[in-house]
Amino acid sequence: MTAANPEEGPEPAPPPLRRSPYRLPVVPRRPDTPCGAPELAAARLIAQLPSAWHCTSTHPDGALILEITPPEGVRRGTVKAAVDRALTDPALRAWRQ
Repeated sequence: MTAANPEEGPEPAPPPLRRSPYRLPVVPRRPDTPCGAPELAAARLIAQLPSAWHCTSTHPDGALILEITPPEGVRRGTVKAAVDRALTDPALRAWRQ
């Protein structure tokens, strides 16, 4: 790993991740209204979350389940708030937690 400034030394290691992920369902805001592919929504949503968080998604029955593993010490409420902020993106307005 190369530091941006060689005089500063190597970059610090990222903090350790939680042992198990938080599972957060994200569903269409209105079941009777088309909201697009859940795979695309998951990609857009994950792109807005902190890069230090490990995120995956599954897409059962037109919904999506996010599995988010943040660094140790990051609480579920913080993760849910970050997902809520991401869902304010106009491209994701058809989805909710």
